[in-house]
Amino acid sequence: MSYLLDTHIVCWANLEAERLSSNVQTILEQSTPLDKLCIADITLWEIAMLINKRRLVISLPIQHWIEQCVSSLRLQILPLTPEIVADSVQLPGNFHSDPADQLIVATARCHSATLITRDQKIIEWAKPGFVNVLAA
Repeated sequence: MSYLLDTHIVCWANLEAERLSSNVQTILEQSTPLDKLCIADITLWEIAMLINKRRLVISLPIQHWIEQCVSSLRLQILPLTPEIVADSVQLPGNFHSDPADQLIVATARCHSATLITRDQKIIEWAKPGFVNVLAA
């Protein structure tokens, strides 16, 4: 199974793992090559912005901390594609206007990945089956 981690999940997994549900902690700790853990490439930018705005305080240079996050969780970075970009602006239902969230959701949809998030707007929007979601 493929899982796409929302930005806050990556941050919490590296700084505040206790904020994650036990189910999500188990997925992150016991993932195998069959359980692909992924992030959308926009997530890298979101993390850098959080650090730059001091909403996320770390002790390493930004690049090193992000690289450490990616390697410690064995994350595969999924790049933007024409399919993802097109889907992000044509999401079904009434999705909110945050462009990063649109790209993250579209990435999960285009890769048939389960999105791990605690974002209630996304969780509610996903209920009709627009994307598979695992609430963290």
